[in-house]
Amino acid sequence: MARWGKLTDYEDVRRCDLAQTLERSARLVPDKVALIYEDQLVTYKELNDRADALAARLQGLGIVKGDRVAIDLINCPEQIVAYYAACKLGCIIAWCNPLYRAEEFRFLVSNSGSSAVILHKEFKGFDYLSMLRSMRQELPQLKHAIAVGGGAERDVLDFDEQIEKGWGQKYRRADIDPKVDLAMLLYTGGTTGVPKGAMHTHEVCIWSSGISIPIMEITADDIHLALIPLYHAFGVGLVTNVSIESQGTIVLMPEYRAERALQLIQEHKVTVHHAAPTHILLETSHPNFGKYDLSSLRVGLGGGFAWPQGLFQRAERMLGMPMWHGWGMAEVAGLGIGCSPKDPNRDTSIGRPVPGARVKAIDPATGKEVPPGQPGELLYAGNILKGYWERPDETAKAIDSEGYLHTGDLVTIDEQGYVRMMSRIKEVIKKGGYTVNPNEIESLLCEHPRVKEACVISTPNPVMGESICACVVTRDGKPLTLKEVRDFMCDKIAAYKVPDELCNFPDFPRLAGGIKIRKFGPESLQEMAIADPNREKFRK
Repeated sequence: MARWGKLTDYEDVRRCDLAQTLERSARLVPDKVALIYEDQLVTYKELNDRADALAARLQGLGIVKGDRVAIDLINCPEQIVAYYAACKLGCIIAWCNPLYRAEEFRFLVSNSGSSAVILHKEFKGFDYLSMLRSMRQELPQLKHAIAVGGGAERDVLDFDEQIEKGWGQKYRRADIDPKVDLAMLLYTGGTTGVPKGAMHTHEVCIWSSGISIPIMEITADDIHLALIPLYHAFGVGLVTNVSIESQGTIVLMPEYRAERALQLIQEHKVTVHHAAPTHILLETSHPNFGKYDLSSLRVGLGGGFAWPQGLFQRAERMLGMPMWHGWGMAEVAGLGIGCSPKDPNRDTSIGRPVPGARVKAIDPATGKEVPPGQPGELLYAGNILKGYWERPDETAKAIDSEGYLHTGDLVTIDEQGYVRMMSRIKEVIKKGGYTVNPNEIESLLCEHPRVKEACVISTPNPVMGESICACVVTRDGKPLTLKEVRDFMCDKIAAYKVPDELCNFPDFPRLAGGIKIRKFGPESLQEMAIADPNREKFRK
């Protein structure tokens, strides 16, 4: 196998737009494999040529710079092609989670004002085109739909046909100012739980990704396992962007399964393995773990709010690779704070901000900076969002006059600048790498004919980090079952948002005034739910 070495550093791509990073790699290493997907190998030249062909077709359909293009695809070559094709035209990608169902999908496409959507015809038995057909008339701004796997509809174009028609065609490459022009919207529950599109420029996307090239000593020889969804800030920032910028190879996993990840590491000699705690727990505890040769692994980054004690050491001992501890969010689009595996603070701290970024902690009540070591809300400045899409009100709340993002995380920062997470100020639930808005689930629960009142809280889960616990008060006073709740919700929202647990209550504990539910703290609903011996649990 050819040894390529280090061909790119952050300074080489810092002033590029995202499409230029692919074009640069295609010039440097045209015949090197960029993507591996099942039995497909896609070289850098092929990837860039396909992106050019799709860009030509999109432009021929009337798509222009600044238009939003929603990409609703699993980890697959078509997703990467669509991403860079849109970037070449100066479009703004609205990343969509392919687990989204009708209500979530409609909101994202409508809110972003997407004029085109690229989605699957079908995946794992779900008919994406039927979902789209059911709401097409409600989305007047959506002019074009392109389906991977075949159009099958008069007004839905076939992805492969568009590549064929655009092959070799000339088009006008957009003139992009990386500092100003938007590259993507990363939808997030943010600090309020309300879905918002975090707007990111090309410059911030490359800052949030490329900075890890020198930090983690990434080279063109690295093979990156894409087990994290690439529509996610962690995935697109630290897998897609980093690998393409540095001429690496991405091994694409369409869906995560622990043993399949181990097989791919062995088969393709994966060197870079970024993961959440859930991935590490499932892989290292798999009964067939010992069957696989994982000696190719060189480095990984552990993302997630808090890692269980001893899990970093377990990952390093069993997987044989040093693990960074990293922090980021949709508002950062990649790496914001990191801690080296060589740093003695790694197990207790998420580290210090990446070069060019800065942090501080404030008292949420007064807004004043707290002394070192004292708890406060984490404020982060540097490689952050430009604002929230069409939400100047939320932007003003989240980003202050000094350019700091108010993250909603409660932390301490010591005199050396190390950040240590304590808890979350806000109520969003983080389950297995997903951020879940409890308000959305509560609203749906209240549509159930037997539910009088509903409240959704988190409970500890040793594998997923947190479980989604639905707490209900029924109209007839008779208990509701978890199966009834899950059956009611399974076709309305993504599977990972469906409650894992259920508690029935005659009434909820209240704050002073008797109106607001006491969700957290002593004698709270969360405390009562965790202690409830009748709490139903769903476990696969």
